[in-house]
Amino acid sequence: MNEFLRTMTGPLMLPISIALLGGTLAYVISRASPAICRLLALAGSAGALAAVLVVRGGAAPFTWEWTKLTKTIALSVDLSHSVLGTLVAGGSAAFALLITVYSLRAMAGRYWEGKFYAYLLWALAGACIVALAGNLLVLLVGWEIVTLMLFLMINQGRGNAKAGAAKAYGMLGFADACLLLAVALLAAEGGSASLSLSGGPREISSMGATGYVVYALILIA
Repeated sequence: MNEFLRTMTGPLMLPISIALLGGTLAYVISRASPAICRLLALAGSAGALAAVLVVRGGAAPFTWEWTKLTKTIALSVDLSHSVLGTLVAGGSAAFALLITVYSLRAMAGRYWEGKFYAYLLWALAGACIVALAGNLLVLLVGWEIVTLMLFLMINQGRGNAKAGAAKAYGMLGFADACLLLAVALLAAEGGSASLSLSGGPREISSMGATGYVVYALILIA
C-alpha cells in the first residue's frame, strides 16, 4: 500500500493522480451533491496546475513495467519530463480551471452537472498523460481518454450537440486508429525501444518503407 501511494504521488504522477481522483469522486457523488462536484473540479484543476509547476523544476523519469508480450515488446508506463510536455500539461490544467469557472454558471442546475465536472477532470488527466508520456503507447492511452471524455462532455449539450459529438468522435476515432497502427508497426519493427519518446529523433529511412508508412500515419493522426 505504501509503495502504491509513493508511486501515485511521485512528481510526474501527481498531476495525473489529482485529476483522476477528483474526477472519480465527482462521478460518485454527481447526483447527490453537484455543489461538491464544483468544488472538486476547482480543487482538482488548480491542484493539477500546482503539481505541474512543481514538475517544471525537473523530475526523474518514471517507469513501471506491467508485462512482457515478447522478448522485445513490453507493456510499460513511462513518463518523462520535458519543457514542451510541462507547458502542455500546465496549459491543459489552466484551461480546465477556466472551463470550470465558466461552467459554474453555465452548467448550474443541469441534470448531468456533476458528471460534467467528472468528465472534465478525467479529460485533464488524459491530457497530462499525453503531455508527460515517455512512450507512444502511453501517449495513445492518454489521448483515447481525452477523446472519450470530450465526446461525453459535448454529448451533454443542447440542440444538435449529440450529432456533433458523434461526428467529432468519428473523426478523432479515425485519427486514433492511424496512431494505433503506427504504434503497432513501430513495435513490430524495433520492439518497445522504438516506441520511446525520450531517445531523440530517428531517421525515417533507417526503417525502410515501414518508416515512411509510420510517418504518414502519425502525420494523419
